[in-house]
Amino acid sequence: GHFDPAFNAIVISRVLDREDVPECVVSFVLYHEMLHAFLGETVRNGKRFKHHPRFRAAEQDFPAYAEAVRFIEESL
Repeated sequence: GHFDPAFNAIVISRVLDREDVPECVVSFVLYHEMLHAFLGETVRNGKRFKHHPRFRAAEQDFPAYAEAVRFIEESL
């Protein structure tokens, strides 16, 4: 998925539209993209960071974080 700030829209990838993809994975991807919309990016030394430390910390607050990340890493 991705967040498009120009349209203030979240787009979810079709690869997640399969019966074998757990609901928590789709929810996590949506949560991840909502964090992009909410937290934005940081700029340090002229370089943009979308997955900055605050983002990564907030991402881990997702209730099924470990399960979702494990599925993404192993199956997608």
